[in-house]
Amino acid sequence: MPDGDGFLRLQARHLGHRAAAALESGVSGRIAALFQRSFYVDLGETWICVGPAGLERGPLHLGCVLAKGLDWRASGLAVGQACRAAPKSLRLGHRLRIETQAAELWLPPPAPDWSRESLARGLAMLEEQVAGRLPEEGLAGLLREPSGGESPMLAQARPLVARLANWLRAGDPARGAPSLDGLVGLGPGLTPSGDDFICGNLVALHALGFEALAGRLAEAAAPLFRSNGNPISNSHFLAAAEGTATAPLHDAMTALAQGRRKDLASALERLNAIGHCSGWDALAGLVTPLQAAARHYNDGALLSE
Repeated sequence: MPDGDGFLRLQARHLGHRAAAALESGVSGRIAALFQRSFYVDLGETWICVGPAGLERGPLHLGCVLAKGLDWRASGLAVGQACRAAPKSLRLGHRLRIETQAAELWLPPPAPDWSRESLARGLAMLEEQVAGRLPEEGLAGLLREPSGGESPMLAQARPLVARLANWLRAGDPARGAPSLDGLVGLGPGLTPSGDDFICGNLVALHALGFEALAGRLAEAAAPLFRSNGNPISNSHFLAAAEGTATAPLHDAMTALAQGRRKDLASALERLNAIGHCSGWDALAGLVTPLQAAARHYNDGALLSE
């Protein structure tokens, strides 16, 4: 309901840690993208995704209680409209305020315990569970062996991903990561498939404990993300460079690392609902370092063949 200032108030239910930090900064921004049930707010380096309470938890997400059937595009909000961050609220224009003081703060889960054996078990379970259900779009096809008739995008990605996988298997952070040109920005959409793939890699490397390799990969990717003209994707990359992404990807990481069948099935269902194929693209990226660790991990390091 409107308050004494004439603002319509909404109550946030959950708030990602990077979104919370952006609100604490008190910066001004603008509505940058507007959809039926969600919108993005540009607060400089961080873009926050505002959506319904059922929005998956994540570092950039703010989920709030919305009226059934609410369409933001018909609500009076508009792209370019000014907004103001504050530690306990987000003001949008002169008519809407989202209260965040009672919101659950989402933090990424701790890194899971794992071993070569548990990883191998989890990856075998993944192969069983994705059989026959991988989308043709995006880079989900990287989760299966190459076959004839692949999309041009997947065919373009395979040699680039193979070069990255070889670098991961070598496990030497003294060597810079291979060029990611041609992979970052690959594909259409708010977050291109290649971008989601790189983010998945970064989350996995942090979760496995290979922070130095993650740093090298982020170092190679950062200039490409900055120059690709996609600030939404860049915001997700900056979160992934710290090892954080949406909750289903973390849940998939834990299930794969520990070989937990039911948890993996649940995480896959939730990843399947993210974007057009973004969840699958991020999963393909997650799996690449896991495969290297399952095959080449020994005494705390990745080893070349």
